[in-house]
Amino acid sequence: MEHDTSIQRVQQHINVLIVVDTDTIIATYGPNRDPSLAKALSHDDTITMCTDARSKVHGQGTGKLSFNARVHDVVSITGTSGSANSQDAVIVYSLAPPADGHIFTPSQAAFYARAGAVEPNPDSPDRNGLPPVSKEANFSNFSVTAKAPGVAPLTFAFALYTLADDGENQTLFGYYAYHFSVTVI
Repeated sequence: MEHDTSIQRVQQHINVLIVVDTDTIIATYGPNRDPSLAKALSHDDTITMCTDARSKVHGQGTGKLSFNARVHDVVSITGTSGSANSQDAVIVYSLAPPADGHIFTPSQAAFYARAGAVEPNPDSPDRNGLPPVSKEANFSNFSVTAKAPGVAPLTFAFALYTLADDGENQTLFGYYAYHFSVTVI
């Protein structure tokens, strides 16, 4: 009897969180109202964090993120502002691998709601947010799948909304883009 000695690789989901320095972007880059021409940012304007990578993550907590993935791994990104979108808000609207399509598949957006997402309770007995209240909340991310070994940048674009003078509404300020590097092994 012939035995299959090949080892199946397990797909891993690698999550990247981008925290955007909205104050610096507002002061440095100014408004930009064209989502198809997102302004490129410096690596100093974001903080990136990655979980579940296949190796040590380089640049964790900085704007110069790089890490390893394997073929078939999924890299997903999401973003927020330094205030967790409570003042200025960030909405990621694109994740673009290089146009040659050699290393990554085209990106796919995922939108989902949680009917019972928790948030701090402003009326908590000890004024610490606990126990939390449950409300419906919406979430999204963009993902690509590694399909061949190599090194490639992934560029994501986001819309930046600023808190209006009324302190209640957020209005569009502009569209911006940033990239990080992934090595597929």
